[in-house]
Amino acid sequence: MKVELEGPETLHREVIYSDGQIVHQSDLHKYLSHAGPNDTTVSVMVFDPDPLTTAQVNYGGQYVDDNDKNVGVLNVERKQRNTTFTYRNGKFISENDFVKISEFSAPVTTPANSSSAQFNYTRDKDQFEDVNVMYHITQQCEHIINLGYPQLPGYQIEVDAHAIGGADQSFFSTSVFPFRLYFGEGGVDDAEDFK
Repeated sequence: MKVELEGPETLHREVIYSDGQIVHQSDLHKYLSHAGPNDTTVSVMVFDPDPLTTAQVNYGGQYVDDNDKNVGVLNVERKQRNTTFTYRNGKFISENDFVKISEFSAPVTTPANSSSAQFNYTRDKDQFEDVNVMYHITQQCEHIINLGYPQLPGYQIEVDAHAIGGADQSFFSTSVFPFRLYFGEGGVDDAEDFK
């Protein structure tokens, strides 16, 4: 059974129990901190999981990448979601406990950050892919934790959402630590497609 407990200001927890035993519990408070933890909730516009799935169409016609142009039928497939970013020095930075957007592979782009907690980018902005990556990797890590594996992956993954010189490929690298994800931009930007 899953129960959400609320009470005095210090109590807001989710508890899962079975046969009278607590099997999982988590703090549902969201904190604003200038030095961490990385848990400030922001609003993002993302593909969830991708525009072809939500539009229930095949790739082609208006439903093509078209070098990240703003295409109305693709922009309406963006969904408003919440995720966590780090708040530091008056800005929301694209980093949390699970993922950090970094620049370590060409082409050079500026990672998404804002003085507002609203990240509403369209596909023609490089930050759209950053925000999409932040949301989906955070969701996947939270899902693994909710399955009962709070130590996985156990580290923050660095991600370059615009990498490999624009090649049509992506990969995970363990050659440096923290480990890195490289998302290519050839064809459909891989950081836009989490199907």
